[in-house]
Amino acid sequence: MGSKKHQVLDRLVDKCIKRDGTGLSQYIFNNLEVKEIARDVGFGNPFDATHIDTSTKLSPRMIEEDFAVLHLGTPIGEKSANHMFIRGIQKIYQPLPDIDDKVRFNYHPSPLDQLNTSESNILSMLHNHNILLDFLYPNDVNAKPHMYMSHRTKYSPKFNIGDTPIDCNKLQIEIDMTFENNGIITVFEAKNWVRNRNDFAVYQLYHPFLHYYTLMEKGDIDVVSVNCCYAVRKVVEDGVQIMIYLYTFDDPFDMESIRLIRSKSYLLSK
Repeated sequence: MGSKKHQVLDRLVDKCIKRDGTGLSQYIFNNLEVKEIARDVGFGNPFDATHIDTSTKLSPRMIEEDFAVLHLGTPIGEKSANHMFIRGIQKIYQPLPDIDDKVRFNYHPSPLDQLNTSESNILSMLHNHNILLDFLYPNDVNAKPHMYMSHRTKYSPKFNIGDTPIDCNKLQIEIDMTFENNGIITVFEAKNWVRNRNDFAVYQLYHPFLHYYTLMEKGDIDVVSVNCCYAVRKVVEDGVQIMIYLYTFDDPFDMESIRLIRSKSYLLSK
């Protein structure tokens, strides 16, 4: 028997298929159903049950059915948020490619650099030591981006995942950090490396991207483009390794259109 979180997810899969029938491309369920099953299983954090940021955390039944979870927000007139099992794990998770551009980056660590391993601390360290400047603006020695720290917001997007239309309402998203430089917005997602983490949930970058892109298209913000940065921190024998990936979406309204622009690995040594 797997973890209690996996037990919750497996039971959700079976409940949805029993209710709606076999072979569908998507199944919708809500937080009330998650809480009910979590209570029966004895899983104390039902809100974490649908948080799966890498495919290595998918439950056995999800893998059998080729399911990933997508968050849909709260439907109009309801109080409980909806989620979707969508068939096609590869549609939701983006493999992290090998990095050819590797450098050793000499730096003088701050006493607070390794004080905690939170996502915000990873990005703070990269910002404080000018690593993000080196990666994002290698040909602009005068770049001075405006930085905006982590925040949550809600929006109601309509987009596609390939041929599948997705309609969200009041979906809560979290943006780890945002840069704006000369009208170019970069949104950030940071993670600590864990064994076998070789991909990430695309929606963690896509929703912040689409949020700002929509504001740009409506004329609510005076910028010219939006891109996305995914950073991974890994403790190694002779320091800290930082792997950074810059992405865009060729079709802003199709989550499957994600494309890698460039990547770079930094070995931080004292």
